[in-house]
Amino acid sequence: MNTFFVKTSLKHDGIEYAAGEKITLDAESAQPLLDAGVIQTDSLDTPEPEVVQSEPEQTSADVAQVGGTETTSGEPAIDPETMNATADTAVDVSPPVETSPGADVQDDPSANL
Repeated sequence: MNTFFVKTSLKHDGIEYAAGEKITLDAESAQPLLDAGVIQTDSLDTPEPEVVQSEPEQTSADVAQVGGTETTSGEPAIDPETMNATADTAVDVSPPVETSPGADVQDDPSANL
């Protein structure tokens, strides 16, 4: 039986081992764990803790500012001036439709597709 050092968390024969702990195994049981890099023969150096840098807190200067004035209807509007158009001020921009005399008029315009 030989003593090995656990490199990563290991559960062997129902016992959990943390990184850095010692485990005693026979050569046959140890070989697959050695090959996988889970254990090693040398003791582990004390690993330095991983430094995780947090993102800086967001300030009001970092937040995008939205221009314009708030609408009172509660509904979003791209241009409130054009949203107030009424039938009296609205302009019909649809093209005129011309039909020739004797032309067949179909109920379903998509029928020609």
